[in-house]
Parts: sequence; C-alpha cells; structure tokens
Amino acid sequence: MSSYYQKKKDLLAQCLTLSEDLISGLEEWDEIPSIMERKEALVLQLKALEDSTSDEIKSALSPAQKQELNQSIKLILDLDRNTVERVRKEQQEIKSSLKVTVNEQKVMQYAQPPGMSSGTRLDYKK
Repeated sequence: MSSYYQKKKDLLAQCLTLSEDLISGLEEWDEIPSIMERKEALVLQLKALEDSTSDEIKSALSPAQKQELNQSIKLILDLDRNTVERVRKEQQEIKSSLKVTVNEQKVMQYAQPPGMSSGTRLDYKK
C-alpha cells in the first residue's frame, strides 16, 4: 500500500512541476511540446499505476493520504486551467493585433493613389 501511495505521490509531484513549468514558460513556445510530451507520459504512468492497483489497496489509504493526493490533483488541475486561460487570452491578443495590422495595411493601400510609387506626380515642374 505505501508503495502505491509513494509512487502516486511522486508522479503527481512530477506532474505538478511540469504544470508549473508550463504556466511560467508560456512565452517560450519552443519548450511547450517537450513539456506536454513529458506530462502525457506521466499521466500514462499514473493511469497504469491506477489500473494495476487493486481497489483494496486504494481503499486502505488513510484519509490524510487520500486528502493529500486529492489536493495535489486539484492543484494540478487548477494550474492547467489557468494555463489554458492564459493561452486563450494570448490567442485573442494576437488575433486582435493581426486584425489591426491588416486594417492598417488596407487603409494604407486605399490612401495611396495609383502612380504615386514612381514620384513623377510629385514633381509638378515636368
């Protein structure tokens, strides 16, 4: 039983660390796929641990141990939700910025009369 508890606690601690790395490193887009792959591997390990452990062993955990594991899971889920919210906010900001840039380019194209690129119309003496 204590082996199950310790393994699960260690895996959850690693998941928590990766969730913290993810939310603190959102500006470094290159690192995100690597972090997500490692996190997915940990989740698969957790699933394998759960599947290979009998209900009897799981139910033999003390209430304090169950609470500690549940708090770890809740913290990981909260961090992941915050990460998703930050990514969505960043996406919205990028979309808004792109829309403004495209509109500014359209205005510049409409404002420039044809033939102005050569500069001959500016020299009225010729």
